[in-house]
Amino acid sequence: MKKPTDAEIQAAITAVLAAVEGRPVVSNGSRKWYKFGALADGAEEAELSVYDVIGRWWEGVSAKQFVTDLAALPKSVKTIKLRVNSPGGDVFDAVAIANALKLHAAQVVTTIEGLAASAATIITQGGSDTIRIGDNAMVMVHLPASIEWGNAVEMRKMADLLDQVTEAILTTYERRSPLDRKKLRNMMDDETWMLAEEAVSNGFADEVFGGSEVAASVDPRILATMTKHPKSVTARVEEEAPPVPPVKDAVPPPAPFPFDRIAALCGEAGLDLPFALAIKDRNLGETEVKVAVAAEKAKRATEAGRVSQITALCDKFNQAAMAKPLIDGGTSVESARALVAHATALADGSVKVDTSLVPDGKPKGTLNVVQFYREQNQRSQ
Repeated sequence: MKKPTDAEIQAAITAVLAAVEGRPVVSNGSRKWYKFGALADGAEEAELSVYDVIGRWWEGVSAKQFVTDLAALPKSVKTIKLRVNSPGGDVFDAVAIANALKLHAAQVVTTIEGLAASAATIITQGGSDTIRIGDNAMVMVHLPASIEWGNAVEMRKMADLLDQVTEAILTTYERRSPLDRKKLRNMMDDETWMLAEEAVSNGFADEVFGGSEVAASVDPRILATMTKHPKSVTARVEEEAPPVPPVKDAVPPPAPFPFDRIAALCGEAGLDLPFALAIKDRNLGETEVKVAVAAEKAKRATEAGRVSQITALCDKFNQAAMAKPLIDGGTSVESARALVAHATALADGSVKVDTSLVPDGKPKGTLNVVQFYREQNQRSQ
């Protein structure tokens, strides 16, 4: 099976999110996730808004374009007013952007207007001289995540890389936070959500201002990368939802299971975002969701076992070319064993084929396929 490229994985995620949000899929790298305000000649202030997913994730332009636009600001600019409401995004782009802002001659005054989560905190912590946060805004930190496809060696390499990325993020947080590295790491491990006052006490903001009310909605891209959400967000939505009048002599259907909890269950079961979104669209209750998740997990485990066994069979008998058509065709392991044995016998009529495929290496009975078919043909005459 061909390993998908990072671009193919990203394109698949983009398509799913576009369908959820009801918008067209844009071409790679064309979405502008930040905006510099209009500048007059000789202006001493520039406004920079970051109101989207940062960097190359979900078809955004890269940090290279951001740095180019930043460098194009007039030399007269003494202050950059950075406004942030972002769920995060590409870690390496965020680090590059934070460092570019830090090295810029202008003072960077940051305002967290809604949410600074994940990679967005790298920009606010690493690139700001002053950080203000709305009294109803939030900050979230967690461990970096990625997608890998491959064998155990590749998986371990990715895990080691994520550990290194975590250390780089901690170095950025230490620039402003009074907390020690161990405490900051624990906050990332626990996926910590901070209200305004907590953000100030933990060093993720300098002061709180009276903001306007935050909209009661959550970007689906946040749910795609997180499994925990603050009780204050979900509780508020549930409290403000209008009550459904009871129907006389009728059993009310179960309330749809919240999507954040669906995402958490799917994450624990190793199921992907598209499946979680499909479950959400069915408006199932808690019990039905759990049954569906368990069934899908079992189904995928069975399929993974079938693929693994057929691949091993084909490798063992040097019939690697047969693996893909057998797997794609839904062939059972038993049928695949017979077909591989037959193909091996045709290639060498004298070969004795071991069809047991026992991993412990213990001797098992073997089958001379040519002799077997010869005896069967004689009996049928």
